[in-house]
Amino acid sequence: MMNKALEIIEARWCLTCGRKQIEVVVHPQSVVHSLVEFVDALSGGSIESAPDMKLPIQYALTYPERWPSPAERLDLTKNFRWEFEPPDHDKFPALELGLECARAGGTTGAVLKRRERGGGGRIFARRIEV
Repeated sequence: MMNKALEIIEARWCLTCGRKQIEVVVHPQSVVHSLVEFVDALSGGSIESAPDMKLPIQYALTYPERWPSPAERLDLTKNFRWEFEPPDHDKFPALELGLECARAGGTTGAVLKRRERGGGGRIFARRIEV
């Protein structure tokens, strides 16, 4: 879940919010990609039809244009459940690294990203200190 740790840092800087405003939940169905709650209690986010990175990648490559999607369409008439649960920090230790970088600020997120690129497995084996 290193990608989620990096998304925590992204939220901290791109949404200009403090660490205490960021909450991580696990959504096993991977349909809700992001969710933001506004000051008036309204929520908005990105709901994707399938757990597939085609659409986010296409969006990043074609922004600000909108192209027809290769991804499966979301069918709200299908019977399905959306579950959300708190993360297991023992199972996903990278989340704590992302939260710590969001708390510390500065260039810690860039350092984490560089270390993840250069040896993510070694971070968790405690052979690299962050």
